[in-house]
Amino acid sequence: MKYPSKSQIKLLKQYRIIILESADQAGKSTLGRYLHKKIKGSSYYHDPLDNKTGRINLFNYYKNIAEKSFDGPAIFDRSFYSGIVYDKVCEHKTHPTLQKRLEPYYENCCIIYCEPSKKNKIDRPEVYDMDEFGEELNFEFKKLWQKSNLPVYTWDYVTGTFDNFWRFEDFETYGK
Repeated sequence: MKYPSKSQIKLLKQYRIIILESADQAGKSTLGRYLHKKIKGSSYYHDPLDNKTGRINLFNYYKNIAEKSFDGPAIFDRSFYSGIVYDKVCEHKTHPTLQKRLEPYYENCCIIYCEPSKKNKIDRPEVYDMDEFGEELNFEFKKLWQKSNLPVYTWDYVTGTFDNFWRFEDFETYGK
C-alpha cells in the first residue's frame, strides 16, 4: 500500500472539504484514515448517510453538510456523488440535476477518486466477484468527474499514483 507524499498532503490541506469517492473496496476508508492522521485538525466522516437514505432529501442533506462550519479540513468517505451513481446503476433511479445544484455549495472542496486497479481485483477477488456492478459504477463515477466544476484527483492505493483527473471532450460509453 502506498500513500500520498508530503507535498501531496500539503496540497490537500488547502481544501475545506475533501471528498473520497469510488466503488466499494477501492481504498477510500484506508486513505481517509491516513489523511486524517496526517492533516492536523482534520475531521473524518465515514459514509455520512451509511446507506440508510430512506426518504431523505439528498439535496437538503448534502447542502447542510456543505454549509457546516468545520474547525479544520473535513474528510468525507463518500458524498452525494455515491448517491447519484449507486442509485443510477443499482436502483435505476436518476438525479439529473443534483450534481449541478449541489456543487456551488462545495466551495474550497476537492474530490479524490480512489481508482480501482487490476492488482486490487487480483488481490481481493472475493470483493470483486460479489460486485456485479463494479465496472459500470466506476464508469458512472468517471462520467460525473467529466462534468464536475471541482478539482478532481485520482489515487491508486496499489501504485501510490496521485494525479489530476484528466477530462476529455469525448468520453467513451460503457461497454464499448
